[in-house]
Amino acid sequence: MNKKQACSLIVLGVASSIPAVAEQVVEQQSLQITGRQAEMILPGNSSSASKLNLSVHETPQAVSVIRRPLMESQGALSTGEILKNVSGVTYSGGEGRRDQFYIRGFDARRDTLVDGYRDDSLYFRDPVNVESVEVLKGPSSVTHGRSDGGGMINRTSKQPTGERIASAKVIVGTDALYRSELDLGNRLSDTLDYRLTMAVEDSESFRDFVTSKRYSINPSARWQVSDHTSLLAQLEYLNQERTPDRGIPSVNGAPAPVDISNYYGENYDFSDNEVANLRLVMDHAFSDSLALKSALIASSAELEAINTRPNGLANAEHVKRRSFLFPQKQTNYMWANDLTWNVQVGDVSHEIVTGVELSQQQRDLWVDSVYIENANIQTPVFTFPTVTFDTPYIDHRFKSVNKAVYVQDLMRFSDTWQLLAGVRYDYSEQKQTNNLTGAEIKRTDESVNPRLGLVYQPNTKTMFYASGAQSYRPISHKLFEFRDYNWDQEPQESVQFELGMKQRLFDDSGSLNIALFDLTKENVATADPSNEFKFLQTGEQRSRGIELDFVAQLSPAWQLYANATVMNSEVTADNTFDVGNRLERAAERSAGIWSDYRFNNGVVAGLGAFYVGDRYADLNNSVRIPAYTRIDASVGYVTADYELRLNIENLTDKRYYAEANSKDRITPGGPLAARLSYTLRF
Repeated sequence: MNKKQACSLIVLGVASSIPAVAEQVVEQQSLQITGRQAEMILPGNSSSASKLNLSVHETPQAVSVIRRPLMESQGALSTGEILKNVSGVTYSGGEGRRDQFYIRGFDARRDTLVDGYRDDSLYFRDPVNVESVEVLKGPSSVTHGRSDGGGMINRTSKQPTGERIASAKVIVGTDALYRSELDLGNRLSDTLDYRLTMAVEDSESFRDFVTSKRYSINPSARWQVSDHTSLLAQLEYLNQERTPDRGIPSVNGAPAPVDISNYYGENYDFSDNEVANLRLVMDHAFSDSLALKSALIASSAELEAINTRPNGLANAEHVKRRSFLFPQKQTNYMWANDLTWNVQVGDVSHEIVTGVELSQQQRDLWVDSVYIENANIQTPVFTFPTVTFDTPYIDHRFKSVNKAVYVQDLMRFSDTWQLLAGVRYDYSEQKQTNNLTGAEIKRTDESVNPRLGLVYQPNTKTMFYASGAQSYRPISHKLFEFRDYNWDQEPQESVQFELGMKQRLFDDSGSLNIALFDLTKENVATADPSNEFKFLQTGEQRSRGIELDFVAQLSPAWQLYANATVMNSEVTADNTFDVGNRLERAAERSAGIWSDYRFNNGVVAGLGAFYVGDRYADLNNSVRIPAYTRIDASVGYVTADYELRLNIENLTDKRYYAEANSKDRITPGGPLAARLSYTLRF
């Protein structure tokens, strides 16, 4: 039996069983969808966007929020699956071992947060401990420091609530997927609450020889020290073992016409990621108008990996290959403090936040590579049982110490007008030691980044805003991906201007957000025509577009989500690439829609379509990744005590290409696949 036939049998079997299940539990009526549940699908508040507890509706910045109900409806098992619902975001290949995204055309792989604090190590984040995912569009340096300018991705974690939580989930699916999840929480005493989430997953892939195993455990506790003080302790631990997968090569400016299961790596390829994040957060209220939040954060991400990559074509029938050994370890430490103060001065109310951040990052990186035997492009096979690495060309220790102060003031002049103004100063000391030569190089960077947002609210439902903001990205942002001889590079700068409207709909059970943006990045590194090993900072890139995000509880039974993006991102100055070339991996047009409907007998059904326009795999625009539309669906049965759900991806079994890491490494999208989940609430 092939995979497509297996999917069909799963679909028919579950569909035929639903009426019978409904009859057996007729006394358990379907859950009533109330205003509270409508609240759960709407964006709500986002403190990460402004460091103030503002609603998304009030924030003069495009902010998209995906909450837990949509993740559960779609059966999302990765951040990439979650963010297909957000305008302006493109998923990019990370070999399956890390999250990698582009926002508004710009790289955001290290522009990632957890609960509003930097979490920029490169790893794959399991969604079991995620309550919601926020995408903060555009420069956010005032609140979060260095970034690439396109935006930041913040995942809000599941935390103790003081209420009893007890659920277990089991998932089975095509490609030998087996997964189990656990979510527990309760009150241990009048002052102590806990939460524990866990996940274990084992799966294969439609890609030959690619397997994945991961487990995650995430305990947390909140201690109410007094009426005015609380302390939250959180630990997130993840271990993932996965076959790194660099996809297929390109031929004549397009993905190679080969079987999408073709794997061009070797049998010794592996990656093993181990990640631990520890956060201690204290909240203290001095009074009703003055409060302090102080956080101590430590994290470690360690990778052991060998990865064989397609490296272009040797000839019409063979692919060149290169194997890499690249163990690395990154540690992050941060002490972050935010003091918020609400004060009335005359007729103007002020919500002020001022903060101090001290942080340190260290990365150890060792890289060696060898060229190995070419692979047949149509029928690649393993050729080497082992490989020897003994001449590294990178053996570096990089360390940066960062200090920052910032202030932001939300001024409410009336019910109609308000102004958000902020500025941040960052100072960074960077040092890199080359263990191969003993050489040590240092540099310091300073940056001042402002933010201004004007809001006009003609009524309680409608909000218009105009904003401007700036971000910077020092060389340390990528924790050394440049060589010693490019250490003199100044930080890149991104400046954005944005106009937007946010509209509440259907008696506050829906929202529509529209944003127009103009984002320019300067000081982009470009090749030096007179020195092939050197970069000059004469490049410039620009992205302009319009984004739409819509979410609504259209009726007690019907939920609808939609997003759309039209964007023009291009090279505006460069020594190597033609002016007017589109930015790599950025689609000019993308859109998505997902609808859920709950029938009176407890049956739920969902259907969605996701469109991604054509993209280029490189700045030369030499390889075009074609556009595609993928259709997904779900059907299930929900009661107060349990939930049975079938999720189907790529319902039409369409061949498409989901991502590109470069012009030589393109990842096909998966064929028709199904996942069956059972959730028990006890």
